[in-house]
Amino acid sequence: MENVEPVAHMIDIEPVLVLNCSAGEIKMCAIVSLLSWLCVFLTLFFVFGFDLLKIILVPLLSLFFASFTTYYSAKYIGKQKRGKPHLYYMHKFEMDVVSHIRKSSYMNHKGYFCIGRSPKPGVHVNVRNK
Repeated sequence: MENVEPVAHMIDIEPVLVLNCSAGEIKMCAIVSLLSWLCVFLTLFFVFGFDLLKIILVPLLSLFFASFTTYYSAKYIGKQKRGKPHLYYMHKFEMDVVSHIRKSSYMNHKGYFCIGRSPKPGVHVNVRNK
């Protein structure tokens, strides 16, 4: 990990904690994995019947499998983020998904920007310095 001096534009950015992920990303991975495993084990609990042992095992197994799922999902997210700037995926999500729901707050332009104006629409002027 590179040694980066703290600067003003990085004050509000969450620091990377473990596996190249911030605390918020690890927390979201943990919540999603715990809820998904809890749903799986509660479904199995209701399908196969009630028992005292199953009442104890459902939360324990959910926590056990959620911890492994959180670890591997954070590891995957960390690999995906490597080499990208801060908040890259948040901006990408807003431009790709949220922009279909509401107007995006980011400039979304594909192609080249031109400085100045062209004489007529569709006419391109090539200017070369000699």
